[in-house]
Amino acid sequence: MFTRFIAKAMLVPVALVAAAANAAPAADSEGVSRTVSYADLDLSSQKGAATLERRIRLAANSICGAGQRAPISMMAKANECRDAAIASAEPQVQIVLAQAARGERYASASDAVITLAGN
Repeated sequence: MFTRFIAKAMLVPVALVAAAANAAPAADSEGVSRTVSYADLDLSSQKGAATLERRIRLAANSICGAGQRAPISMMAKANECRDAAIASAEPQVQIVLAQAARGERYASASDAVITLAGN
């Protein structure tokens, strides 16, 4: 009876490692991307710009699996992927914020998106 308990107890760490290995699969995925809409935001306001930044961080976490439980080595990869995804959006963000500051508007809601790319 005791040996069965030990055998089952030894399976738990194995299952946890296997689950963690699948926790951030997108961190290694190439060509994964997400779009973030800002059609509903007033980017000329600080609140609108902050909301856009938050949406971009959430999309980057979604692409890369950042913020999930995983072994440290996988978390580091996920964080690098997240940082790269955010950096890929930065030029687009700067353009739309500058356009908003000048009072320019986008043609349609489908034009009001920023695309993030994972590694």
